Amino acid sequence: TVDRAIIATDITSVDLLVARAAGEKVGAPVLIAENGLLNDDVKSQLSSLNVQTVILVGGPAVIKSEAEKELAKSYNVIRLWGIERTGTAIEVAKYFWSSADCMVLADDTKNSDVDTEIQAPASSLAVESGCPFIPVPKGAMPAEVLALLDDLNVSAVKIVGRSVMDTGQLANFRVNVIAGVKIKIEDDVDK
Repeated sequence: TVDRAIIATDITSVDLLVARAAGEKVGAPVLIAENGLLNDDVKSQLSSLNVQTVILVGGPAVIKSEAEKELAKSYNVIRLWGIERTGTAIEVAKYFWSSADCMVLADDTKNSDVDTEIQAPASSLAVESGCPFIPVPKGAMPAEVLALLDDLNVSAVKIVGRSVMDTGQLANFRVNVIAGVKIKIEDDVDK
């Protein structure tokens, strides 16, 4: 028996991939809200799981407010989201991990086909490693990601996607993180 379930959307793959790593960590099923709405299949699965808490991964643009309101009638609902995909992933990591030995970073181009090709193996790597998966904007290393590495006391970063490695900010990332948190960076996939 599980006490919570996670719901992500099929509108973009990235929230689902982020949720997958979190779900594996805590043993919670990840269900899909098609087009950001609840369907009979999701409602039935939630009922049969007998969960008390439903965690929504994604903002109201991807999981509709109507779905949240409907869920709130029967469940404790927690919505994890940020302004962008990276922000949502950071909120998921903060909620499910109080510390993490590793973190997987991958390019986020905002092109669904390209992102799925890069991020699906990154999510699998995160699941296998038991660590959060964070998509980062192509060619950038947000300060929030650096802060999260420190907050979670991460000791190894696994990078999937070439532009994460090529960004000029990565030189600062390496210096700041190694000096601050002793991070070992691994280039796992050469895309």
